Amino acid sequence: ESNDKKLWLVRQYRHPIKKIIWQFPGEGKLVGESWEDAARRGLKEELQVQADSLVDLGVFHPDPGGLEQKFHAYLATGLSTLEATASASESATHAEVENLEIASFSRAEIDQFIDAGEVCDNWTLAALFLYDRAKRG
Repeated sequence: ESNDKKLWLVRQYRHPIKKIIWQFPGEGKLVGESWEDAARRGLKEELQVQADSLVDLGVFHPDPGGLEQKFHAYLATGLSTLEATASASESATHAEVENLEIASFSRAEIDQFIDAGEVCDNWTLAALFLYDRAKRG
């Protein structure tokens, strides 16, 4: 969440559904890594930012009938841009693999994306639910 209360999303092509969609940035947890460290690594790799604070909004299972996966949704605040440390070739390779567009949006704008089918993945929808619940108190 940026200082102006906008939420950051990444836009990329998702081959299985053959569609370009907006999603919250996400990162898988490496063996031995904490959920918080994975979240911080995801912010760095996908948004090139670091957060002053991470609040664990909760855990969810995207498909408990078919997968063992579980995820933690974090609210990152106090975001600041990281200095570019990768070489030009590393950056180009990352851009080619990820091909991410990054932007921040108000909660109302994200609802419009949901209505248009541009936000449609279970991870983002579940995280939005947890975010809205936390904001209600």
